[in-house]
Amino acid sequence: MNYSIIKDKYLWAILIIAIVVRLYSGFTTFVISTDAVQYIDQARNFVEGRFDRIDYSETVGFESSYHPLYSFLIAVLFQCINNYEISAKVVSIIMGVSLVTAVYVIGKRIFDSRIAFFCALILCFHPYASRLSAEILSESTYLFFFTLAIGLGFFALNNYKPLYFVGTGLSSAFAYLTRPEGVGVLMIVGFFTVFWKLSSLRVSLSRRLWCLVIMLLAFSFMASPYLIYIKKQTGHWALTKKKNVTELLGFENISSKQNVGSKAVEESAESTSDHGTVKKSERGVSNYKTVLAKPLGKIWSLGSRKEKDILMFMISKFISTYHPLLILLLILGIITYKRIPRLGKPGIYLGLILAFYMFILFALAVVFSSGEHYYLSRRHLMPLVIPTMFCSAIGIQTLSNWVEKRSVSPSTRYRWFLDAKVIIPIIVICVLLPKTLKFHRAEKIGTKEAGYWLSENAQEDTSVIMGISPRMAFYAGGKHVFMSPGSYGEMIVHARSLRVNYLEIYKEKIARTCPDFFESINDEDIELVYQHKYEGKSKELNLLLYKVLYGNE
Repeated sequence: MNYSIIKDKYLWAILIIAIVVRLYSGFTTFVISTDAVQYIDQARNFVEGRFDRIDYSETVGFESSYHPLYSFLIAVLFQCINNYEISAKVVSIIMGVSLVTAVYVIGKRIFDSRIAFFCALILCFHPYASRLSAEILSESTYLFFFTLAIGLGFFALNNYKPLYFVGTGLSSAFAYLTRPEGVGVLMIVGFFTVFWKLSSLRVSLSRRLWCLVIMLLAFSFMASPYLIYIKKQTGHWALTKKKNVTELLGFENISSKQNVGSKAVEESAESTSDHGTVKKSERGVSNYKTVLAKPLGKIWSLGSRKEKDILMFMISKFISTYHPLLILLLILGIITYKRIPRLGKPGIYLGLILAFYMFILFALAVVFSSGEHYYLSRRHLMPLVIPTMFCSAIGIQTLSNWVEKRSVSPSTRYRWFLDAKVIIPIIVICVLLPKTLKFHRAEKIGTKEAGYWLSENAQEDTSVIMGISPRMAFYAGGKHVFMSPGSYGEMIVHARSLRVNYLEIYKEKIARTCPDFFESINDEDIELVYQHKYEGKSKELNLLLYKVLYGNE
């Protein structure tokens, strides 16, 4: 009998759970992320038809290197919702739920229904998968197309039907248009297509090459507009404006490049036009200045202690991101499941994908690390987490079968609430739930409230705000200037030279940027106009908003 998604009651149960959890995460994420500002500005450029400057951010005043698909989807949904922030969250939630669907359907094809259900259930409640599905970030969009490309690629390599290769090429293109590393799936599937036999079919080399060409054409058809755009912007062919291969491998100092994160620039004094817009000029990103001023690492010098420390850091970060309990289930699934001894054919394929992306993350961590500061976020590790969840699902099934054989009596066999296949997943969910239900950025709520206050009370048509994050400027509808480290006097001179209207100061954090700030405050320089105090269980955060005074100017 043919499989029908519409009649699959387990899939519908999973989708309802995923939607509820992600809506909860959306409502309990109180403030947008820093990167969200540039995604929304990119979407605004799409809506306003500025296709030649889709990378330019009005709020932070420079060109980013984010790939455009996520912002394009925000722009499309904005036509219906007419609110950028809500549109962006809805896109993330839709893609997060679609990811759960893709994992379930792919898992059912590769393994069986129970493993697919357990894997999708874990993904529904995984703290970081659910959180990223409610953030204004490209992660949930990327993970959906990344997972879809992996699944379609495996199916293509098992039957060599052209339609699967077309799907793999298109999915890889969508993943690439969301994040540059999405092109990696295309490379791995292409390698297996030509050199490695995963299926029992006897396939000639000519058919393999023909399938490879079909996949590349599908990818090129969808990705070529953005590749041409990069060519026009940079003057040379490249997959991304972020980093090229020589930079990634450490053969070239990235700090010499003219990029957002790689140059320290000063923004000249800006004037406000009759329309209330601040003219574009160059600005420095002080957050990265310290890191990028030092010689960058090389990933091929693997013998040094730094590389070993980074590798250990990556492993520990992966374990905490994945969750220790799920790691134990993963190990159990790899060791005990008979259908995939040593992970079998799916394992060889997934293993190479995981190795490839682990190498990419390791390269990025080495290149951008400075001292004991390692460039690696939990969201960077999620492409490694998603494929390995199938092994944790296998571990749950193995443990459930073991418990069932040893503890269930005939009299209780048909009581579902005593079924190990119900109890074990519930225990796993209960362990994950505290992190999943945790409020996110509640301590930064003052940033949003101060921004809204400015939008209603500021005398300027477009406020220019200096701080460590562009979030307040986004909520205020203003412009952001990064706060450079230095003394109080240097900060005031710098702010006045850029015609800054307000300083965003966190009392507990300002010492890192300006150690003498409170000791040197002069009433002729700044005036306190707004303050917000957050008192949580574990921390206290005081936001102070100062107006920059210009005397008789």
